[in-house]
Amino acid sequence: MFNLKSKSKKNEVVANQDKSEKKTTPIHVKDILLTAVRKDVFIANGANLTGIIETEGSIVSEGVIEGNIRSAHEVRINNGGVVKGDIHAMHVFINGLVTGRCYASAVSLLEKGRIEGNIYTNELSIEKGGVFIGESSPSEYTHSKNDTFAEQEDSLVKKKIKDK
Repeated sequence: MFNLKSKSKKNEVVANQDKSEKKTTPIHVKDILLTAVRKDVFIANGANLTGIIETEGSIVSEGVIEGNIRSAHEVRINNGGVVKGDIHAMHVFINGLVTGRCYASAVSLLEKGRIEGNIYTNELSIEKGGVFIGESSPSEYTHSKNDTFAEQEDSLVKKKIKDK
């Protein structure tokens, strides 16, 4: 495939790829890394949703949600956004109003954020102007995108019973 030649004809060197090396190797599916496309959810200002929202992507809300939210990544409640229910995510950013519990690896209460409820996390930050009414406790379970709300509630109840 490549021809390398020196300047003198005596020392002419030709390096060609051997025909036996030209064989193609089959590609196996296990050798290919398949990447799933993560879909994010955006709830616009003026939208009103009732029910459970579950996604493997992130959730950004500027509207009103009455119900529980579960995200495998992050949940952002922007200014004007309202959530009346529980939030389960890796990271929760609150710059609106949340009435309910937050279960996350990290919770950030931003300048215009307000939460009325309990927070279960190992990492809590509250910016100047953020309002927190409730209790904060270290996370009592590990976040898993496959857990259902009922399974997590059961595990928390069992933990509280065991601690008593």
